[in-house]
Amino acid sequence: MAARSRETAPPPEARFVFKGTVKQLQAVTAPTIPDAEKAAIVRVDEVIQAPQLLSKIGGRDITVYLGRKKLAEGDQAIFYTTGVHFGKSIAVEARDHLAVTKVLVTLALHGRDPVKNLRARETQARMDSADMVVSGTVVAVRQPADAGTAAVTARRPLIKPSEHDPGWQEAVIKIDDMYKGPSGTETVVVRFPKSRDIMWHDAPKFHVGQRGTFILHRGSPAGEPTAHAATVTTTTAAAAAPEVYTALQPLDFHPVERGDVIRPLLATLSATSEEQ
Repeated sequence: MAARSRETAPPPEARFVFKGTVKQLQAVTAPTIPDAEKAAIVRVDEVIQAPQLLSKIGGRDITVYLGRKKLAEGDQAIFYTTGVHFGKSIAVEARDHLAVTKVLVTLALHGRDPVKNLRARETQARMDSADMVVSGTVVAVRQPADAGTAAVTARRPLIKPSEHDPGWQEAVIKIDDMYKGPSGTETVVVRFPKSRDIMWHDAPKFHVGQRGTFILHRGSPAGEPTAHAATVTTTTAAAAAPEVYTALQPLDFHPVERGDVIRPLLATLSATSEEQ
C-alpha cells in the first residue's frame, strides 16, 4: 500500500467508508430514527470499505449524523462512519468526512470490492504494528516443552482443568520470505491454542503443510500463556534465548490460497524495506 497521509487515513473504528452526496439537512430517512436536527439524508454514491452487511447499499439514501464539521445540501464527500441503526432504514455516525479530491486511492486498494478493501485496511494496521511479518510453511506440529497448563495441573491435581484451557501446541514454520523482522531468521516456532472453545475459536490453528503469511507481535514470556494470547517463539542460529511473539487475531495469518488481500500489501512492504 502506498504511503498514507494521516489526514486521509480513516479512524480505526470507522469500518463503513463511502462516497456520498448530501440530499437534505436536518432530516432522517425514517420517523423511528431520532435527533433529525443532528442528521442529514445522504445518498450512498459508492461503497468503498464495508463489512458484508453494508457492502451492497450503493445507491440508497441513509441517515448520517454529521458531527461538528459542516456540509451543505448537494455537497459530495467521503464519509468515515460507524453503524447506529440497521433495518429497513440505515443510520450511521460520521466520525469524519473529507472532500473527495483529498482522499487517497489506497482506500480502494481492491477496486469496487468494499469487503476486501476493509480487510486490506485492517490487515495493514496489523502489519504496521507488527514486529515480524513472514511467509512460510508449517513443517512440524509438536507439544510445547514446558507443557503449560498440563504442568500446572500435574502439580495441583485437586484443581480440575478448565473448559477454557487452550491446549497449547507449537507449529514449526520454515521461513520462505522475511518482510519485517530480524534478518537471518530461518524458522519460527508458533505456539497456538488447539482448543476450539469459544475463548480460542478465532485464534489461528496450524497443521503440517500449511502455507501462508504470519503477522507477529512481540508478547510476554511463554512460561504460562495468558488468555487470548497465542504465543510465538522465534529461533536464529545466533540467538542465545528465543524471543516471544503473539498472533492474537484471525488477520495475523493469511493462507496462501486466500492471499489476494495481503499480496499487494507485502509487495509494498518489500519495496519500502529495500528503500530503507
